Amino acid sequence: MCTLLSFFATSAIGFAEENWKKELKNKLTEAYPLTKIGSHGQASEPGIVVVVKVDGITIDPEGDAVNSVTYFENGRLSRPKGFLNGVMSSKRNSSQAAPGDRFYIYGIIVGDKDIGFKLMSVRPIQSTRMGTSRNIFFKATPVFRYEEGALETADLAKLKKDFEQVFMPEGQAQGTPGQTEASTKPAASIELGQTMDQVKAAFGQPEKIVNLGAKMIFTYKDLKVTFQDGKVIDVQ
Repeated sequence: MCTLLSFFATSAIGFAEENWKKELKNKLTEAYPLTKIGSHGQASEPGIVVVVKVDGITIDPEGDAVNSVTYFENGRLSRPKGFLNGVMSSKRNSSQAAPGDRFYIYGIIVGDKDIGFKLMSVRPIQSTRMGTSRNIFFKATPVFRYEEGALETADLAKLKKDFEQVFMPEGQAQGTPGQTEASTKPAASIELGQTMDQVKAAFGQPEKIVNLGAKMIFTYKDLKVTFQDGKVIDVQ
């Protein structure tokens, strides 16, 4: 009988622990609406856009299997230690986000002592490797770390103050380098299958148009869009 009561008590405690994580995650996703990411890092259903405020956040090409992690703890950014640091150090195609870079949030993870955000760049970022430059979407995983038990009773407003030391919702990030009046407007997005008129409506007239018959290429400052039979088939 005692064993049975102990089992139910332990189960109830475990359920309560999981319950607070779910409640906190729900509050966070309400405060930071998530983006659905389609192929090649493109946003299929855009959510909130956040603007990076600091240097030091590691970013990886969206196709990388391993996500680099950047920790934020006690007001400072740091890299993981031990095995994970070794894995990250061995990567040759990682880079760093710059203040003013804009990202979608496509995932939020609540752990026992940390909160992680999965970020994807709003626009492709230029990457140069082995002398070749190309524009690709980049992802980042900033993780905010706390003391044992702190998150169970954490106040959302206080958590947001921590997050806002690293990134802020677009429109609130006044004075952040790279911010302009235009950048406070809803972020333009592009999806496979969109028409040329839809792309022009979102991004304006392209700087250059290449007509290859059934295939057309629109070139913008930091974006190249390829159409086949009038529909988007590739974005770089």
